[in-house]
Amino acid sequence: MNKLIILIAVMFFYVGGFAQTNKNKTYKKQGDLVSVTSYFENGQIKEQGFYKNKKLHGEWSRYDENGKRIVHAYYSNGLKTGVWKFITNGVISKVNYSNNKISNVNYNPTKFKVALQ
Repeated sequence: MNKLIILIAVMFFYVGGFAQTNKNKTYKKQGDLVSVTSYFENGQIKEQGFYKNKKLHGEWSRYDENGKRIVHAYYSNGLKTGVWKFITNGVISKVNYSNNKISNVNYNPTKFKVALQ
């Protein structure tokens, strides 16, 4: 139970990062989508994703300062959807969203030495 509470706390920390304003962002129009990339001060990519009609939409990824993906998420018209993957200290967790709500959490305590895929 404690691991689940920690997972949820970490997840909210990462998700909150998607909504923060960052001065180091680039925007690029791609059809009906706007691609957004934000950067750490060291120049590494911090997060990447898309907006559609001013709402988060499609695949979003967040990276650590060394360039390894630590969150892989999906939005549909501003709502969380599908399987989100988080990697913290080498541990991969999966959170399934349905109708913008958590429907399932899969915490895997086995440590992996590969970045999120």
